[in-house]
Amino acid sequence: MKKIVLAILVISILRPIGAVGQIEVTSIESPIIDQAVIDNTTVEAQSPLEATINEPTSQATFGVNQAITFRGTATGGSAPYVYVWNFGDGSIEGGQNFDHSYASTGVKNITLTVTDFSQMVKTTSINLSINPVGGGGDPTPNLVISNISVTDITSTSAIVRWTTNRAASSRVIYDTVSHPSIAGQAAPNFGYVSSTGAINVDTKVTDHVVSVTGLSPATTYYFRVLSQ
Repeated sequence: MKKIVLAILVISILRPIGAVGQIEVTSIESPIIDQAVIDNTTVEAQSPLEATINEPTSQATFGVNQAITFRGTATGGSAPYVYVWNFGDGSIEGGQNFDHSYASTGVKNITLTVTDFSQMVKTTSINLSINPVGGGGDPTPNLVISNISVTDITSTSAIVRWTTNRAASSRVIYDTVSHPSIAGQAAPNFGYVSSTGAINVDTKVTDHVVSVTGLSPATTYYFRVLSQ
């Protein structure tokens, strides 16, 4: 049986643009120049430095003490490259490829930092789930929601963000009426009037970002975030 984890927060939608204290900012797009001409000599622009973790794939699952091969590549910039791995458990190692194992369970954030010959730096990261090996029982840790926040608030929309301790799907239910308890309420909305569509159902994530749109200006909304 799948476990559904919910967390609650309250936000107030701001007044429409033009209300006191709001500033509307506009930007002007400028063209990107991919080459420069100096004294009639064409100088090709250097491609930007890029770093990639080729193995393992993000959100993959491994067991405690299982050997995991990490492989990274770099392109662009100026070769040669220096590779530094941060394995998310206090271990930091150098080298393009490296084998590592974990002594404890949980979600590990792995970061690869590449520095090129001209000292340009590029960083990329993935998350892995480390589960117990043996011992019986359910090897999957209970799903925990944390770090809930609301950003990019406009008169009719907002972005709700949160994290989970392991990869899961993302959905937000909301209402203009508070629901302090959802005991006895039926899925999928547990008594809330509105819901966003479920996302990240197949490719689950630990960093969740959901846009809530179609809200009414100057109205207080009550949210719950759902992951499973």
